[in-house]
Amino acid sequence: MKHFTLLLLFGLLCKAIDAEPSTCEDDDRISFSVEKIWQSYQTKAKIQACDDDESWKGGVQKYYSGCRTAAWKFHGKAYQQADIVVNSLQEYLTKLIYFANSNSTLLASSTSAMLKTLSRSSQLNQSSFNIMFVFDKVFPLIINELIQIAVKLSDHIGELAYSFANAANDFSSELCKYMKEFVEGCHLSGCREVIDYIPVLKHGQKLMNAVALIGETLLNECECEATQEVYESVFLLDLFYLYVALSITGVHSCVVDLTHERNISVSKCVEASMLAFEYALVQVTQGVSAVILPFDKSIKDFLTLFVNITMTLNTTLKDTLGLFDGTDETVEEIAKNLKNCDKVEICACKRQTNILKGVTSK
Repeated sequence: MKHFTLLLLFGLLCKAIDAEPSTCEDDDRISFSVEKIWQSYQTKAKIQACDDDESWKGGVQKYYSGCRTAAWKFHGKAYQQADIVVNSLQEYLTKLIYFANSNSTLLASSTSAMLKTLSRSSQLNQSSFNIMFVFDKVFPLIINELIQIAVKLSDHIGELAYSFANAANDFSSELCKYMKEFVEGCHLSGCREVIDYIPVLKHGQKLMNAVALIGETLLNECECEATQEVYESVFLLDLFYLYVALSITGVHSCVVDLTHERNISVSKCVEASMLAFEYALVQVTQGVSAVILPFDKSIKDFLTLFVNITMTLNTTLKDTLGLFDGTDETVEEIAKNLKNCDKVEICACKRQTNILKGVTSK
């Protein structure tokens, strides 16, 4: 009941957002500046980021500005959804820039590489259809580069980097398949063909659970033994997932906008599930924004929050999407990789994680 109440309040908040964009000039309304944020954090940094190539800044600014100005033209529920995505994107980019200027080599190099990758989205602009058309082409490149960054974390979290990469690749394949079919349907039938979004949501749920289970295991089984690099690596997986969360809601907002113009309704199942994903997106974004360096307590608070958000998502989606397949890794396997040892002893009472209890088909 508590989870349902939270989602209901979130739904009412969304409806309270003004769904009609203003008539001011778009360029004059954008206050978010990648350059200014970069400079503000750079002056506070103890050292420069590991990579001095700042060519990504223009592309990232175009990415944000293009999505923001396009979202202002969306209609009804699509506008509300897109506004949530772009607000979250602003916080996300701000935090990536913050960590890119940190004195942690691992965080700085990884987030700098992420910003470079995200600059590929510089042509996401103009309209919901153009965003879908362009994103269909650049998303596979972006997710592949993010996976390559994640794989490098294997030095600190072992095989978990590869298991995350596999789950991310599975999600990417499903979202790419959906976008391709939707865009082709728009060319053939004027965006009147309904494509099932549920497989995308299920893969997104599985990826979030994989990341949450790693965080939960780190807190419960490896808190004392884990190095700073392990904590940073797990946090980077959370940042990778947050991009996936932005993609899930962002793509759906474009679809809702295009189908709204043609009086085509989204299924009640998908609509209810998306409310849960929107809630998770906002909460995770706020949690990431609260993480500051040095990590100390803030990273543990965030990992706990991420686990709780995942549990809320699972409880809600059980009623709309049903049970899901669970994760590929066990608590024992995760702990071995986080502790970098061949064998760990897990208390029998902890082998059943709270995250997956009652929501998986296994």
